[in-house]
Amino acid sequence: MSHREEDLRKLRELLEEERLTDWERDAFGGMLESLDRYHQITDKQREIVASVYDRFHPEYGNLVSSGKVPRGREVETPKVLQNLPKRPPGR
Repeated sequence: MSHREEDLRKLRELLEEERLTDWERDAFGGMLESLDRYHQITDKQREIVASVYDRFHPEYGNLVSSGKVPRGREVETPKVLQNLPKRPPGR
């Protein structure tokens, strides 16, 4: 995917976000229009788009808690760990 195609995709996805500020919405709308005319945006603009895009669409995540990775089989708690003291020992 070229820079232009990736920039177009990110800008279109960002403009669909409801959580954008008015400034971001105006800036990204202008960038999208400039992509139609000039076929590219500046590196500084690309950095701003990438930082805001990462804020809304992080590339990392906890795959186990989101349910994308199976938990595996359940293991029984060993007898030693079942009868632990409720309070720490005194002095």
